[in-house]
Formats: sequence, C-alpha cells, structure tokens
Amino acid sequence: MDHSLYELYSDSMVFDPNAVEDWQRYEWFENERKELFGIEKTTLNAREKKLLLTFLQAVAPSNLFQTDYEKSWYNRCFAVENAPLSVAHYRFFHFSLTHAAEEQRELHQTLRSLFPNSGAVVWKNRTTGSIIAEDKEAEEIDKDGLELFSHALRTDFLTDVYLLAGPLHNANQSAAEAFQEEHHLFEKARQLQPKTSLFTYQDAHLHALLSQVPSREREAFVEAFLNDADRELQLTVKTYLNCHMNRTLAAKELHVHRNTLQYRLDKFSEQTGLNLHSFSHLAGLHTAFLIKKL
Repeated sequence: MDHSLYELYSDSMVFDPNAVEDWQRYEWFENERKELFGIEKTTLNAREKKLLLTFLQAVAPSNLFQTDYEKSWYNRCFAVENAPLSVAHYRFFHFSLTHAAEEQRELHQTLRSLFPNSGAVVWKNRTTGSIIAEDKEAEEIDKDGLELFSHALRTDFLTDVYLLAGPLHNANQSAAEAFQEEHHLFEKARQLQPKTSLFTYQDAHLHALLSQVPSREREAFVEAFLNDADRELQLTVKTYLNCHMNRTLAAKELHVHRNTLQYRLDKFSEQTGLNLHSFSHLAGLHTAFLIKKL
C-alpha cells in the first residue's frame, strides 16, 4: 500500500469488504500489486476519484467477494493468464439475472453454494456470470435441482434468473474460449427464448440453428410432425418427451392415470401416423416442439 495514500485517507480506508457492515459505503480499488482497499464515498469528490483512477483500478462490486481461487478462474476465463488446472474436468453453469441484487455478498455466497465442494463464481458484469463445477460435481446436470435453485434465488433476491448448463470440458481445453463461446450462445438463446429459464448447451445450439431456417420451412416441418393434432394430445406427447419417455413420470406430471396417458399417446399416433417407438419420429417431434417456441 502506498504510504502517502494511506496517510491521506487512513480514517476512511478499509481493506476487507467482508469485515465491514456496509461495503456499499466505499469505493473499491486495486493497486498494481493487486492489493484491495476501499475508501469511504463521502470523503471522495469526483475530482479525487478521477485522479485515483489514473493509477488505480476500480473494482466492480460483483468481484469484491471472490476468493483467490475464484480470481484464478476469472483470469482463465478472460485470458488474463492460462495457469494449469489441478482438476480432470469442469463445467460452466452460466447465469443471467434480470437486475443486480443489492445484497451482492449474500448473492455471491448463494451462487457458490450450488456446488459446495468445488463451486467458483466468476462475474462478467453485475448481472451475468458463471458458476464453475469441477470433477465429480461437474459430471451430471441435475435439472430439477437447478430449477429449485432458480426458485430459491427468485424468492431470496427478488430477481428472475436464467441458466445455461454448458458441456463437460477436459482440463486441457481452453477455459477462455469455452467461456466466451458459451456466453455468446447463452445470450442468443435468451433472445430467441425469453420465457425459457433453463437451457442445456445442446438445446441452445439447436435453437440457434433452427432460427436460421426460413419461417415457411419451419412451419412446414411442424405441420409434417404435428399434423393439427389437438392441443391436449400435443401437451401429452411434449410432456412424455420431457420426461424422457418415462410413462410413470409423465402421467404424474400430467396428473392422469398411466392408462389415460397411454390412451392419449395411442390417439396421437393415430392422428399423426407417427410411431412413438421410432427414434427419427421422436427426434422430429422434439424439434417441432422447439420450433413452436421460436
């Protein structure tokens, strides 16, 4: 820490955002040695702040509560450095909030808690960033768990949250390239599907690809697979697909008996001529339902 700077602001300077009751009372800076400190806003006028920024780096509120490990991930994601990873593989879970939360510290800790053993949070700005899961916690995507997590964030921080679960990466893959490519895909998927709160990497890619197809051809594709089947039957088949063709789970989701579900599936096949045991027909139906959301 520069001694003359400390002498000038010693009465209003703090060094740990976690140790103060209200971190928002301070302007936060970092010097060339990466030392973090805050100066009480009421002691700084606009001219002084501008002068300080000629030789100090302002620190965004979203980056105040990063651990050293999270800072190393931040540097990887933004290609500041490419330090080797000590893990076998990792996965990004990208998030976007509808507005910045006032309780930044609590929000950061909550995001990190999604993966308690390996979770690291990297912010792109005050409303978007990524949670990084490593090794065992990165292996599978728990969609039900992510939806519950989104609901908890909405309740606790009064902001809607949108998520994209990225693919699994090996440690030797470039984190910066993956981070930027997935964030770009996430932004595009959000534009195409503003009402969808949870995306998989694969479905986001499919949304992006389908958006390039002329609308007339998309409409013809939907017609070929859904063939004016009534809405109740379409909802039944869509739920069946979303439940990975598990009849028990689909019946529970629709609040109907398994026999009723089977009757509706058979009726859909009768109306459309599609075989719900055929992979190509199922893939086509999945695509048709995605197109209907565009």
